[in-house]
Amino acid sequence: MGRGTRIVVVIAICFLVIFGGLAASTYSKYAENEQTRQAIADLEREIDAYQAKIATKPAREALLKEIDDSFVDVIQLLPLYSESRSEDKLLEGLNRYVAAARLVLGPTVVSEPRTDLPGLGKNVVQVGVTMNLEGTFANVLKFAAMVERHPNLLRIDEMKLTPAGKGQEEVRPLTVFVKVSAFFYKAQA
Repeated sequence: MGRGTRIVVVIAICFLVIFGGLAASTYSKYAENEQTRQAIADLEREIDAYQAKIATKPAREALLKEIDDSFVDVIQLLPLYSESRSEDKLLEGLNRYVAAARLVLGPTVVSEPRTDLPGLGKNVVQVGVTMNLEGTFANVLKFAAMVERHPNLLRIDEMKLTPAGKGQEEVRPLTVFVKVSAFFYKAQA
């Protein structure tokens, strides 16, 4: 191989190396650009989703205001809270249900009225009553049904049933621990 041929081969190899480097660089830039385009498309879709959410904000705010207005109306349907009589009336009603269900009433505790109920507003008062009862399962169910059908808002928060004896009786008595909450509306002073 002559000197001229070697120079041509060396120039060709240099050209191929330079051209290969440029091609590799161009391809990597193309791949990088494609990833950038994909990231931009993803961001644009995310922006469109947020803009769609933002577009519904006035409708959601109007719905929230409507719900708040309805909630105020519902709260005002609760019985009016009276510090001197509400707990007494509640206990009278619960004692009537205990007697009607033929349960034996044990210790009963009325908790302090609460107005710090999350989501219910400052005009709602919750009074809790903890009762210990004894009777058959059928009588306990009757009591629970009466509480649930009470004309004012009463809720059974907790109920624990335990057998009250170790006998083999067909209808075993139960000891029942019940927490009941009553809700009242307190007018602004």
